[in-house]
Amino acid sequence: MIEITRKEAHLVWPLLQTLRYDNVLDALIHGYHGTMTVDDLDKPTVFLGWVGFVYFLAGNPNSVKSKQMIQGIPKGVEINTTAAWVKVLEENYPKHIQKITRYAFAAEHLDKTHLSNVASGFQKDYTIAKIDERYYHQIIRDQWGLSFVSNFKDYRDYQAHGLGFVVLKNDIIVAGASSYAYFNGGYEIEIITHKDYRNQGLATAIGAHFCLVCLQTQKIPSWDAANLTSKRLADRLGFTFEYSYDVFIINA
Repeated sequence: MIEITRKEAHLVWPLLQTLRYDNVLDALIHGYHGTMTVDDLDKPTVFLGWVGFVYFLAGNPNSVKSKQMIQGIPKGVEINTTAAWVKVLEENYPKHIQKITRYAFAAEHLDKTHLSNVASGFQKDYTIAKIDERYYHQIIRDQWGLSFVSNFKDYRDYQAHGLGFVVLKNDIIVAGASSYAYFNGGYEIEIITHKDYRNQGLATAIGAHFCLVCLQTQKIPSWDAANLTSKRLADRLGFTFEYSYDVFIINA
């Protein structure tokens, strides 16, 4: 497979017309994050691109290179693709393809007053800090919240294009909300709470704080829920549910 850059991205537009276009794919196509590959630079017939654990598979599933393309997809990542490709995936990995339902939301009806009230719901022993260079490297060392920053090349890239906040208790990071990806006009949101500090409302409060800062700086906070827990959190923050869709995982 051949890796391409944003300069060659126009070559794959015809292949991507069958995919559900979202903000992570936008970030990929514009070269902000991830990797794009094709089978041929002159006349590409298959496309595989990814940002972190989010993969996009498009083109002709009957192409000569389709099997090679599929074999390049790691186990456990989420694959956004078409029904024709799912059939090929199932043929190559019988009994190992799992369908997951995700939930897409819109941000245009978020209310600043509501978000401000929700963001003030921290207990007194918790504080909020913006992810600076110190916290960036601490996140990388701790690993559990790695996807807060892992799709950026380094701290300079994160500082220039990312946005994020951590929740601290005794100067230890216990939760956070950050940009999983930067796209034209906004951020795809990633919220994680350390397993020892869950069910205390931290995700809701820090999520509200992140969204409020986005609105104050004319950025779009983009929410795409991976499960019903995330869907309920989006509802509490005031996002508007738009539709559900399916992604696919190759299990080991």
